[in-house]
Amino acid sequence: MKYSRKDARNVLIILASSVTVVFIALTTGIRINLTDSHVPVGLWRTVHHTPDSLQVGDIVTFDIYKHYLSQLKVYDEKLSFVVTVTPIMMKRIAALPGSLIERSEDHLLIDGVMYENAPIRPPYFDKSDPCKVEYPVIVPPLCVWIMADTFSAYDSRYYGVVSMDIIEAKVKKVLVW
Repeated sequence: MKYSRKDARNVLIILASSVTVVFIALTTGIRINLTDSHVPVGLWRTVHHTPDSLQVGDIVTFDIYKHYLSQLKVYDEKLSFVVTVTPIMMKRIAALPGSLIERSEDHLLIDGVMYENAPIRPPYFDKSDPCKVEYPVIVPPLCVWIMADTFSAYDSRYYGVVSMDIIEAKVKKVLVW
């Protein structure tokens, strides 16, 4: 197969554009979300946060493997590699410390009010998983309950409360579709 100069130029333009987008994202705090299973697809900007500035409805980024490591209280050299290459999750804060999380037939109740954004999903994960959530749950201090906007997402309905220590950033919409 023979390539023309035009083909080579197009490949270089695409490569240069990709490098530029990644550079801008890394230097300006812009995050790119490519899946709509958690929050809308698009560009998001990171903003400074402190544990006391987090609110219900805020969208945050975090590394779920750090959550599992903190739950297991184990550090393994093999796992440290996994932690460094894991994509960061982006989800919505559904409940703050002190909130009561209960499960009805097919919905989640937060402080007695049905959480409208996402119903309870069918339990299709392995029952032997050590991180199974048992309801009711009271969100402990310095923790939050994280939810996605779909029933099939991997969120606190599966892995329980998340420590505020592993929240890396709060994000705001820049351009979403």
